[in-house]
Amino acid sequence: MNNYPRSLLISIVSVPLLALLLAWVSSGFTSVHGWLSFAAVLILGLLEIMLVWRLISAEKPPDWLLSLVLLAAFLRLALGVFWFLALPSWGYDTEVQRAGYIMEDALHRDDVSWELSQSGKPLYHAFQYYSHTDQYGGLLFHNAAIFRYLGTDIHYPLLTVAVSAIFSSLAVALVWAVANILWDKIAANMSAWFLAFYPEAMLLGSSQMREAFTVTLAAGAIYTFLRFWDERNWLRFFVMLVPLIICLAFSPGFTAFLLLTLALLALTFYDWDWLRNQSPWLVIGWGLVSLIAITVIISFNFDLIFDTDYQTYLTTLASGKVQAIFERTPEWSHAPFLVLYGVFRPLLPAALAATGNHLWQAIAIWRALGWTVLLFLILYATFLILRRKLRFDSAFVLLTLNWLFIISASYRGGGDMWDNPRYRVSFAAVQVMLAAWALMQQRDTKDPWLRRTIGMTASMILWFLLWYVDRKIIDFGFPIVWIPDIILLGLLTGGLYVIWDWRKKR
Repeated sequence: MNNYPRSLLISIVSVPLLALLLAWVSSGFTSVHGWLSFAAVLILGLLEIMLVWRLISAEKPPDWLLSLVLLAAFLRLALGVFWFLALPSWGYDTEVQRAGYIMEDALHRDDVSWELSQSGKPLYHAFQYYSHTDQYGGLLFHNAAIFRYLGTDIHYPLLTVAVSAIFSSLAVALVWAVANILWDKIAANMSAWFLAFYPEAMLLGSSQMREAFTVTLAAGAIYTFLRFWDERNWLRFFVMLVPLIICLAFSPGFTAFLLLTLALLALTFYDWDWLRNQSPWLVIGWGLVSLIAITVIISFNFDLIFDTDYQTYLTTLASGKVQAIFERTPEWSHAPFLVLYGVFRPLLPAALAATGNHLWQAIAIWRALGWTVLLFLILYATFLILRRKLRFDSAFVLLTLNWLFIISASYRGGGDMWDNPRYRVSFAAVQVMLAAWALMQQRDTKDPWLRRTIGMTASMILWFLLWYVDRKIIDFGFPIVWIPDIILLGLLTGGLYVIWDWRKKR
């Protein structure tokens, strides 16, 4: 225990009190029945945190990092409790929100998980008979196991929220370790803080959704691969397989994408002399892994890419404003437009000008603010990499894969407001690392384009905010109604700011 910071010891001592509190809230403030179940889940979560801390100990992480992981877990759990209590009273009057769930998928999967846990049937049935509830069965199996072996005779939704919250927080430590290996401790520190408080990661980490797990599994797969590549022994190889095998149960398609990520990262570290000294079978095996990964990714998207009903799907998802654009543009441009539109969602101007339920308006602004900041830094990182001499390094590979993933998520979600951001958050560890890398480059070079990019982004947000306010809050006769004109106006204003800043510097 001497190897662990004091914050972990305090957390262990606090487990009984927190378990009692969670049981009391879950019962509707009437009893503490089930507190042992919550205590077991919390202890299991703390063991996971200790295991990950041991795993990254070779990187000599600072003590504050463990405190940040515990804080991230607590905040996600607190949010889960808040949704459970606030949505029935302050949310919309729907079945999902009356039950205290933030997402519909979580409610249905949780209900079926509880039914399976109480049925006496083998839990592997989750992979065979419940595809209508959980496409792959992994999360259904996991939740059913929690209810059967750690739960009580009463269905407590917060039990699985506690598991999700703690597992989601592990990504904070793992992303620190990855960024520390690839770059330096400054980038690692920024990556950890970004991920700990990134709204979309917090939202998914406070609900019973698979992304609470895939964010951590992605960071874990990359970190264990980096350690394997450094030491190249069988023990590290088998450790690397653990997050990949677990992720396979949650999403085979995402697991294939992770394999492709690891294969491309390996190319950036290639020592050709080392390659020539290896068995040809190892080289062939690594090539087959990459080929299988690409094949699986394509197969999971093949039916969507060639779906003749995709245009109808896009039109159904499109808002009235977007449908107006569809009426004035050729059909072939609809999919690219909506995919590009989805990359920027949730839009901060739209969230700021939204009306309706106050709780959901606050959630929308919170999510949009987080994505706006992160996307801005990813765009800045893209600018930095395009500007420099072409170099096949880890930053280039991760940025390329990140854009591929963001665009694929928008395409699969039809650029919508919920599925699209939910899909892309699985790669959040890479996204925050790229943001940290961009800030690290700016710190070293004092590059003025960070400031200029902020000005251009602010110009675009301001014009769109005026456009949304005119249509949703106060009709003050804003003369521009065509969205492409707003984009052009934002670009022109941003361009003028860049020219002004350049002349000022000279």
